[in-house]
Amino acid sequence: MKKYLEEINWISVLHRCLIIIFSVYSSFYLLMTHLLTTKEIKASFQNLHQFLFFVYLLSIVVLAVYVSKILSKRFVIQLAIGYFLSQVVSYVVLATRNLNDKSFKIWNFGKNHFWEGNALLTLAAILIVALLIQQVASRTKYLKKLSVFLEDSKGYHLPQSLLLANVALLDSKWLSYLRGELISTLTTSGTTAFLEELFKILLICLLAFSLIAYTATDGSEKMRKNQPSLSLAVLTSLILALIFNYTLQYGVRGDSDLLGRYIFPGATLYQFSVLALVFLFIYLIVDRYISTTLMIIIVGTLVSVANVLKNSMRSEPLLITDFVWLHEVNLLLSFLDESLIFYIVLSFLLPVIIYLISRNHILVGKIIFKKRIRFSLLSLAVVLFLSIFIVFKNEENGKIASDVPVASKLNNWIDIAYMGHLANARYKSVLYVWTKQITKPLMEAPNGYSKSRIKKIVRRYTDRAEEINKERNSNIEEQTVIYILSESLSNPARINGISLSKDIMPNINIIKSQTTSGLMKSDGYGGGTANMETQTLLGLPLYNLSSSVSVINTEVIPKMKYLPSISNSFKDDDKVAIHLGDSYTYSRNDLYAKLKFGMFIASEGTSYKPTMNENLGLYASDESTYQNVLDNLTKNTNQFFSVVTFQNHVPWLYGEPTDVYGTGVGLTNKENSQLSNYARLVYNTDQVTKDFLDKLVQLKKPITVVFYGDHLPGFYPQTVFNENAEVQYQTDYFIWSNHQTEKLNYDLINSSDFPAALLAHTNSKVSPYYALLTDVLNNASVDKEELSEKGKLIKEDLLMVEYDLVSGSYYLNNYPSFFEMN
Repeated sequence: MKKYLEEINWISVLHRCLIIIFSVYSSFYLLMTHLLTTKEIKASFQNLHQFLFFVYLLSIVVLAVYVSKILSKRFVIQLAIGYFLSQVVSYVVLATRNLNDKSFKIWNFGKNHFWEGNALLTLAAILIVALLIQQVASRTKYLKKLSVFLEDSKGYHLPQSLLLANVALLDSKWLSYLRGELISTLTTSGTTAFLEELFKILLICLLAFSLIAYTATDGSEKMRKNQPSLSLAVLTSLILALIFNYTLQYGVRGDSDLLGRYIFPGATLYQFSVLALVFLFIYLIVDRYISTTLMIIIVGTLVSVANVLKNSMRSEPLLITDFVWLHEVNLLLSFLDESLIFYIVLSFLLPVIIYLISRNHILVGKIIFKKRIRFSLLSLAVVLFLSIFIVFKNEENGKIASDVPVASKLNNWIDIAYMGHLANARYKSVLYVWTKQITKPLMEAPNGYSKSRIKKIVRRYTDRAEEINKERNSNIEEQTVIYILSESLSNPARINGISLSKDIMPNINIIKSQTTSGLMKSDGYGGGTANMETQTLLGLPLYNLSSSVSVINTEVIPKMKYLPSISNSFKDDDKVAIHLGDSYTYSRNDLYAKLKFGMFIASEGTSYKPTMNENLGLYASDESTYQNVLDNLTKNTNQFFSVVTFQNHVPWLYGEPTDVYGTGVGLTNKENSQLSNYARLVYNTDQVTKDFLDKLVQLKKPITVVFYGDHLPGFYPQTVFNENAEVQYQTDYFIWSNHQTEKLNYDLINSSDFPAALLAHTNSKVSPYYALLTDVLNNASVDKEELSEKGKLIKEDLLMVEYDLVSGSYYLNNYPSFFEMN
């Protein structure tokens, strides 16, 4: 240790300390001057401000002395380039933060203050004084001695980095943000607290900005010398993070503010920081510059494009759970235009060609040669990732620890989780939504959840089941039940501004008028099929789960010990699932295996193949799906069918009949074309559905069909829903039997209400669990704008039961009769 201390050049350390100290002094004066008005300074900081002004002048002279030692044409050029690049970075951040502001025009550089001049006067003064000192140094013996004294201050990175840090620190956009943060401290906590906070922010910002400037300078120098280095990897990570921060937010951009903000505090910095850390981690893992850079560019571009496409089709950002679709490449490509596929292929080939050409000539070799340094940096990155995970994992009531930089401000400022993934991605960033998906529990524990509370619920609904069953005389297992999820089916005629050449659902509308029917509230727009499919089986609503849950099948089902499906009333061999797509999407194979379906008919991935599989448009026709149901109906046993159609899936391409078409106010030619093709497909669904039901009428065994659309097609622009937002999430449904039943009035239900509605329609007896769902249907479902006290209690009871099944202690395992039909 003594030897190490003796080797340190303490004069050099002193020089660096002086440069830093006087940079802090000058920055403190400039920051206070630009943050506070003259009136505020006179009121609280008059004497301090005057003192800081003299220190500021002294700082200019001292810094100029050090700059004079390194002043050169190259130094000035690098400083000018650094200043220009800082303006570019500042402007990209500004553009990112205003993506939701439709009045912001990115090419209006003057109005948006592309050029920032707050630091230029100080920079110019330092350079001019430094030039004067340099010019007269050789003529004065005292300056000659000074020149000798400054020999140990060699190296221009530190003063150059601090000068550029001042440019970033005094950026008017940054100052506007700081003023909003600090003035409240001045008014509420006083001058001392204000100065402490200001000084703390100053030190943090100077450190961060100067490190970035140093990295940029050193990284650029290494690139010029064709040498891969850690500084170059860090610099590239920051640049790529800046770019992909913009492209990710561009994919979810809106056209209005929320609560007076176009993006919430901390959102941009959080996403930028996480992206930069992820990219740097990849550089450290691969330890090669060119291959890592090209890989990040390819993946980042594809993710950004996928984010744009998903939002355009489903009004939802790309989510972590969407990456399971990577094994469905053919299906994903079917959603895309041929021109887009060409550009995607090109985006793969071009980087590969660049890599093959440059791998032996440009920036060849390892980024970090010392394994100890590389391992230490990787460990630090892992610790940072784990810290972020732990902070968000340990949230309570939607709040994380209040002292975590950036993350606390972003998460705790305003909770908009209830607004869904798109709003959170748009105003809190895409990576914030991903973070919540990874760390948030499937379901928050309800207040009062306990073993005793579950016991009370079991007793309450055991009694309710007895009451309900006194008035019912059927059993659901004594007939065949066919659930039909009709892909994307919803009547366009309900949407304002949409005109159709004719009624495209005449038969379904007649059926609806004669039997239990109405509208179903969908949880998705343009997608979300699996969520509706699963809710209709289990009776557990998505709205009770965490807002971070995207797909019930892949996120929730695998963690549940018991699935309370309506299909459980039937024998395993009598349960049939049919989907003429593949069996892998949304993990349907796993879902139906867990539900113990004896047969799953799909185009691939199962041992049971379709008896008929003809396309209408791009996908298997509804007629083919219905024929597979008919071919698997038995004569002597009662069965349960879970059927998902595929005909009306995006994209829509069908030209018959030509007299069926649609137009919409505000729709583009492409959207009108999609509407027309979609209308023709639905028109066919209407016809073959009637034919299917007519064939079921001829069968001698009792059959009930639960028919519903899962969501609207995603081609409508958001503007068509401005006057009636509810219609965006409303589809058609009916419950029909081939035997005499009473028509019940459920005008609007949730997909999770179908088991209770089915049992009511068929006058079937209920288990205590279905007694609870029946009470939810009648007293606490989505059609109730305000709940009565009774409705609130029922809603809480369902919440307790759902939590117990999804994330709780599974106390219901002690009460198997809760799910049994008597």
